Amino acid sequence: MSTFSIRPYQLSDIDGIYAAALESREQISKWMGWITPDYCRDHAEACVKNAISSH
Repeated sequence: MSTFSIRPYQLSDIDGIYAAALESREQISKWMGWITPDYCRDHAEACVKNAISSH
C-alpha cells in the first residue's frame, strides 16, 4: 500500500508542476482552459505564488 500526504504548494514545486503540465498538455488541454499553446514556466510560477499567498 502506498502512502502520500497533501501539503500546500511550495516554491520548489514550480518546476515539477511545469514539467507535468507540459508532459500532459495534449491530453489535458481539451478540459483545462489554462494550458494554452503559450503556457510557460512563468504561468506555473504565478499559479504557485498565487496559491501560496492565498494561505
